[in-house]
Amino acid sequence: MKKLIIILFVFFCQYGQAQTYNFRHYTVEDGLLHEFINDMIQDSRGNVWIATGAGLSDFNGFEFTNYTTKNGLNNTRVLCLAEDSSHNVWSGTSKGINVFDGNVFYSLKGNGLAGSVLAMEQTGKTGMLVLSDSGLYNVRFLLPGFEVKRIPFLPVEKERMNIFQQRDLSHFIVKTKDYGFLFGFGEHLYAYNHQKITKIVMPGTLSVFSACELNNHDVLIGTNQGLFLLKNMVLTPVLQNRLSQASVFKIRAQNNKIWLIARWNNEAESFLVSVKLANKDYYRKIGKKNGLINPPTSLFIDHENNVWCSSYGGVSVLRGESFINFSQNSGLKAIKIWGVAEDSLHKIWVGSIGEGLSIISNDTLVRNFSESDGLPDMFIGKIFQVDKTHMLLGTAKHGLCMAEFGVSNNSYKFSQIKCDLNQRETRVDDIVRDKNGDIWVATSSGLFYGAENGNYIHYSLFAGDTGQVFTQKLLQAKNGDLWIVTKNEGLYKMTDGKFVRIFPEFFKNAVLSSITQDCSGRIWVGSQTHGIVDVSEESPHWINEKDGLASNLVYILQADNHCNLWVGTNIGLDKIVLHAYHKRHLLDIRHYDSNNGLGSLEMNLNGSLIDQDDNVWFATNHGLLKYNYIEDLINNVPPILSLTNVRLFSKDVDWSAYSDSLNPWNHLPRNPTLAYDENHVTFQFVGISYKNPKKIQYSWKLEGFDEKWNPESSSRFAIYSNLPPGKFTFRLRSSNNEGLWTPEETVFAFEISPPFWQEWWFRILALFVIIAVLYLIYRWRIVSMKRTQSELEFQVRERTAEILAQKDKIEEIHHVVEQSIEYAKNIQNSILPTFKVLEESFSDYFVMYVPRDKVSGDFYWWTKMKLDNIYVLTVADCTGHGVPGAFMSMLGISMLNEIVNKEYFWHPPVILRKMRKDIINSLKQSGEIGEMKDGMDMAIVSINMDTMELQFAGANNSLLLITEDAQRFDDMPRIRKMTLGNKTLYEFLPDKMPISVFDRMNKFSVHEINVVKGDQFYIFSDGYADQFGGSKGKKFMMKKFKTLLMENCDKPMAEQKQALVDALNQWQGNLDQVDDITVMGVRL
Repeated sequence: MKKLIIILFVFFCQYGQAQTYNFRHYTVEDGLLHEFINDMIQDSRGNVWIATGAGLSDFNGFEFTNYTTKNGLNNTRVLCLAEDSSHNVWSGTSKGINVFDGNVFYSLKGNGLAGSVLAMEQTGKTGMLVLSDSGLYNVRFLLPGFEVKRIPFLPVEKERMNIFQQRDLSHFIVKTKDYGFLFGFGEHLYAYNHQKITKIVMPGTLSVFSACELNNHDVLIGTNQGLFLLKNMVLTPVLQNRLSQASVFKIRAQNNKIWLIARWNNEAESFLVSVKLANKDYYRKIGKKNGLINPPTSLFIDHENNVWCSSYGGVSVLRGESFINFSQNSGLKAIKIWGVAEDSLHKIWVGSIGEGLSIISNDTLVRNFSESDGLPDMFIGKIFQVDKTHMLLGTAKHGLCMAEFGVSNNSYKFSQIKCDLNQRETRVDDIVRDKNGDIWVATSSGLFYGAENGNYIHYSLFAGDTGQVFTQKLLQAKNGDLWIVTKNEGLYKMTDGKFVRIFPEFFKNAVLSSITQDCSGRIWVGSQTHGIVDVSEESPHWINEKDGLASNLVYILQADNHCNLWVGTNIGLDKIVLHAYHKRHLLDIRHYDSNNGLGSLEMNLNGSLIDQDDNVWFATNHGLLKYNYIEDLINNVPPILSLTNVRLFSKDVDWSAYSDSLNPWNHLPRNPTLAYDENHVTFQFVGISYKNPKKIQYSWKLEGFDEKWNPESSSRFAIYSNLPPGKFTFRLRSSNNEGLWTPEETVFAFEISPPFWQEWWFRILALFVIIAVLYLIYRWRIVSMKRTQSELEFQVRERTAEILAQKDKIEEIHHVVEQSIEYAKNIQNSILPTFKVLEESFSDYFVMYVPRDKVSGDFYWWTKMKLDNIYVLTVADCTGHGVPGAFMSMLGISMLNEIVNKEYFWHPPVILRKMRKDIINSLKQSGEIGEMKDGMDMAIVSINMDTMELQFAGANNSLLLITEDAQRFDDMPRIRKMTLGNKTLYEFLPDKMPISVFDRMNKFSVHEINVVKGDQFYIFSDGYADQFGGSKGKKFMMKKFKTLLMENCDKPMAEQKQALVDALNQWQGNLDQVDDITVMGVRL
């Protein structure tokens, strides 16, 4: 006996219930009122009502609304629920009955009804058959009271319960076609039909706990000895192979499935059980290990066929069985799954990352293997069936390992293979058998094939491949071709013993990961960077996130046997239905994530399997995932849509002031009329679809305001502000997780009345008032205008005389000013030097002097030193132009005569320095901030005609010299050079200081230049280069000016001047002259 206990202990340590189902749990943390739940129903509005030990909870898929004695319940301990034909919600408590019409709770306590209410079933429009622990009653709700009639039957012994005791599960009422009402009381079964109660005799020691009518009107009875079928008042056992030792407390029918809450005689806990009457082998037993919060207590099926199961602690909703998870909670030792395969006994072999190997049988049995069992490596990435009793295991560091298993004795033996592949420390990523029966192995060290002697030898994909190519996935195509996916070297195909690289340019920058062949023979390749691609196309293109894939990071690519393509990524699974793609290249992509039952969203590289039953298995980072295509049902039930609230200016409104009657469930009126300033409206709504509430979409349109429907949105409110007066109809629709829209729209009509000033009577009255006022204004204006006309005529005569006198005075002043300016011009011209001095020593010269106004701020000046054969020439640009500039120019000429002719200074930098000093003293300049800094810019040259030495100094203005010697001045500092033909222009740069007070007042520098006969030099102001013109109205610029001089330098000076004048006129066009212009040119 002791040995048997030890064997059983070891067996149950290694094996256990494996699968975890797609449950969504709701607890007190989510808003549920209480952890202890007695009953659940779904009302006609789609809301789920939950009877708890502390009151009622009303749930719409998003939030809970809770009701207690503070809201009108007669007792907090609610035991059962029902809905009548008027859509009132009935709740049975330990103290009687409550009826809720959406607004008020009406309570029945006593008045002929005794004991705790245990079950209820609707009998008519206002009637309810009620079972309490003291008997059976017919109760009618006659607002605001109740009518109670006791239905007599054999007395039973009362069983009183305290508030902490779970309700007796043997009390129920079921409405049937053939038997009227079946009800259970004290573990006995009764039929109430045609006002008569009949006790149904139970064979042997059967105790009755539950009943359920099927779609074909057969009735299932749950007992302490399993499930029975009731026909002609006779009980026949069903599914005894599974349920004969079980007590069945709850029964609900779901299409071809029967859901039960059952407890086996040898177990302390109850389970949620799924069976099929037509398939004795179908059996699912779900408990805490499979995802329930605790052992189940109540059960119902909602309008979408979701299974709701309550436990102590909360409510669990089974939203489908298409995905089942296997994890450590299920018995697997590993968390991260890598490889998966099926053996000849239809057991599932599961390889992990670092936790060895596991084997699953029939979804419920798990056995784990580690190094202590002989595994050479705990990292198992690829599993391949060699024959009926051998599996080849690909590891992370130890290459290939052979696993031998017994068909009958459940034994397993592991051994490492001696081969070339295992001499390298390499990772095995895939194993396939080709059309000839040879085995090929993809590794991180290249491609290997199995030789006849059992050795696995490296096979080069291309010349120079010595084992550095990371091969990740292999595919034996239906036509016999062998496809090889490499990580970074692209895609290869072996045909007739030769490897060919496929689309090398297309895959140049892609990190490839996987490959598969679909039902039509097309080859698909997955990438970790670009998505997936159909390489059967002549011009392949990537299908990725922009086309609807969840992610471009693809780990798994698996075609199933139903013409679907599975794409496993880092954020879930995508299923591409290929029928539409094959016909019209349309992509029908369905995404699966945690809402669909995925325990982990991140798939692991190439960990997938199609088993013998066409189930698809996926290796994930948090366990093993199984997809059952039979259970992947399209949700063809649209949401139940309702408007829950309408708010004004984002605040709740007491709509009773707008209507005599309100909808009791959302408290909204019909066709309300709002004031003109009540024009900020918020509509709140909910679509009820418990399959996947987060995927519900809404679209709405406000007729009278919106021209078209608003885009789809998950938002559950719509806001309209600043609505104009008028009639409006808010139209609302919603879609479920499959995109199925509600066939009918939810509508709310209302009107915003215009303000009184927009009413017809006000407009007519306002029109009369306006006409009367306008007439009075007209009459007053006529009288006023006549009076004003006579006054104006007198004023006009006076003003005319004054204007004529002022005109004569202005003309006289203008004449005087004109004479003064003309006189100033004559004075300025008289102090400019004569050309006689230049004619004596220079063979050719010109002066271009073009003032902007009658008088100029530019001036030119020259002189010959009395005692030496030295000439001083200058062109200056004074601050401003017109009369102010002319005054500065006369001051400058006066100072030059004093400094050069009287004081006998002819050295240019000295002249500039003394000029600056005199200007500062004359104008009393101190350099203070805000003070006018009048002065001048100047270019000055002195030429010794005996030595042919030219000295130049400049205050902001430069000197241009044109010569035939292209290199004579290259070594001089501060020059710019320009060459055109055989002529070279040198620009000698000035000091960036004016002749006035300035931030920087250093000594002026000098350029000493040896000139020769034929050299030409030019000094000038900035007026020529700054003149605006041309087609774009831009400045002439210094570069064009220098080019113009060089283009005309071979001409006589007079012709050069004319060329400058012509170019200026053509450039300026109709634009105004912007500054005074002075240019002096001299040929030596």
